[in-house]
Amino acid sequence: LTALQSFLNLLYNGYVSPEKQKRFIEQAIERSQGLLDMVDDLLNLATAREEMSPRNRVLISLAEPMEQAGILMQARAEEKGVSFSMQPMHRPVIEANPEQMREVWTNLISNAVKYTAAGGAVRVILEEREGWAVGTVEDTGIGIGPDEQERIFMEFYRSPRAKEMETQGTGLGLALVKRIIDGYGGTITVESALNKGSRFRFKIPVATSSQTTLSGGPVQK
Repeated sequence: LTALQSFLNLLYNGYVSPEKQKRFIEQAIERSQGLLDMVDDLLNLATAREEMSPRNRVLISLAEPMEQAGILMQARAEEKGVSFSMQPMHRPVIEANPEQMREVWTNLISNAVKYTAAGGAVRVILEEREGWAVGTVEDTGIGIGPDEQERIFMEFYRSPRAKEMETQGTGLGLALVKRIIDGYGGTITVESALNKGSRFRFKIPVATSSQTTLSGGPVQK
């Protein structure tokens, strides 16, 4: 906020030459977007538990939000020269808030694309294993050091290497993902090695036959 206010005061008081004004305005827009991203993430984090209340849950195929998020992220991957693939091996049905599932997939896939350099690859997989819907997002990116892997799900934490590669970021995305996954009785883990890539894997219980019967309606697509 201080930086944004300084840019605007300089412009307002006429201290910026006409040829430099565009750059100052661009910097102000960039800072304001960063603030907007942080506010959005904070609101999502604060309301996560309320949004996963029973009244906001429906039966959904976990493949649907995966594909919705993947289509958007694929365009970004192509812009960076990163190979991108989605493999819905199964289409497990879960009881959840569809928007929150899109948040989970979007955050994980976005990070994978963001921290993978040109020539690398991102792969997204969905399976069903012994009553669990299992989602995996793996990349060949910068990786996460052993001492950092325990902290990446903490609010506002970003590793030094992540900050070097991508200056923009709130450090709240993975905290939100973990809160959502935990709230649905699931778990999320990470396997990673520096300069070799990362694999994030989460699992959520599939809907039981009794849940499907009580729903009385079709699975949301």
